[in-house]
Amino acid sequence: MIAIIFLLHMLTYWGIGILLYIFRDKSAGPSLRSVSHVIKTVLLNQSTIPIMTYFASNYILLGETNSMRESINHLVIMLLVEEFGFYYTHRLFHTYFFYKYHKIHHEFYNPIGIAALYCHLSEFLLTNLLPLGMAPIVSSHLISPIDVNLLYFWIFCATLNTVLEHSNLAKNPIRRHYYHHVNGKKNYGVLGILDWMHGTLGLEAFAE
Repeated sequence: MIAIIFLLHMLTYWGIGILLYIFRDKSAGPSLRSVSHVIKTVLLNQSTIPIMTYFASNYILLGETNSMRESINHLVIMLLVEEFGFYYTHRLFHTYFFYKYHKIHHEFYNPIGIAALYCHLSEFLLTNLLPLGMAPIVSSHLISPIDVNLLYFWIFCATLNTVLEHSNLAKNPIRRHYYHHVNGKKNYGVLGILDWMHGTLGLEAFAE
């Protein structure tokens, strides 16, 4: 399971990321040569995934194939846990003390998909991996043991979403997090629920 999750993440991240880079808005974004240090940083961060997956797997309750209703319930709970974890840890890294670590990720005013996980290792572990791993742990204990195939689907969707959110396609329908890189004080979350509750939802992203 650990190897499949890692391979699934890597193929999705780099496969979709490179494809989106090829079709990016050529008027914005750095050249591939200029982001060689970005690639090295991302690969370093990703090298921790198998280790963190091993620890998380000790707490995830795995079971037989889930029913459609169970699968939907799992996805809803996982999305809510991801929203909660990502929003508050992301806002934490925007505070005065922690922004010195987070500013690495904001080096890209016009982000590109392959730089979605370009960040300090501490941010990668706390903001990216922790909510992603806690989601199926919480869900499998609240709903029912989770089908491993649904877990793979969760990893695929989460990886795809973060790459799409950071892609600078000329006509990117997903503008929420892209606008966060432009504004810096809006759209901290994944779903927009906590942004709406805390008044940090940047509606300009949807108006473009």
